[in-house]
Amino acid sequence: MSQTTVTLVALFFIGGTIGLLFFGGLWLTLKLCVARKGGYIWHFSGFILRAGLTCGAFFVLMQGDWQRLAALAAGFMCVRICIVRAVKLNLNNCSKAGSL
Repeated sequence: MSQTTVTLVALFFIGGTIGLLFFGGLWLTLKLCVARKGGYIWHFSGFILRAGLTCGAFFVLMQGDWQRLAALAAGFMCVRICIVRAVKLNLNNCSKAGSL
């Protein structure tokens, strides 16, 4: 394997980690919005923090190379797809259990 391939694979997994942090932060933000008054402040500040950290990490790690950015984005989107499928599966299981 060439150094470039190893770097791109590593960036794919780093992008996935950034995705886990982003969507974990989203889950935490939504949980706080429901539990507390002034939820819009939590929602807005959580979005700014998550977006800023994600964009900043992507900017630093891509180092001006579109291939590095593509690897980061692919890892990020894979995590997003997995989380959406897991949530749908959980919602389907909950609705089936509730209808019995």
